[in-house]
Amino acid sequence: MNLILLFSTETRKQLEQPEIVERHQENYTRILYAYLASRYPASVARSKLAEGINVISHCRELHRLSKLRCEMRSKTDSVSSTNSGSSGDEDQLA
Repeated sequence: MNLILLFSTETRKQLEQPEIVERHQENYTRILYAYLASRYPASVARSKLAEGINVISHCRELHRLSKLRCEMRSKTDSVSSTNSGSSGDEDQLA
């Protein structure tokens, strides 16, 4: 699973040859499925692979939300520091 997750969609966009990474991800997915199919009946192997891919999807979404939260916090902090600096001036005027 780690090898499939190694290069997320965002990371691949920054690569010179993302198609090579995509091929490796597909190969690792096939290898993982072959391993699962050797240990479990086909229906269970497919289900476990689907669960694993779902976990990857959730991890990517959590990462995206975490980045968004950090960006929002950064913006809120900069607005707060700007407002607190100007409120001091207003107190002096009153």
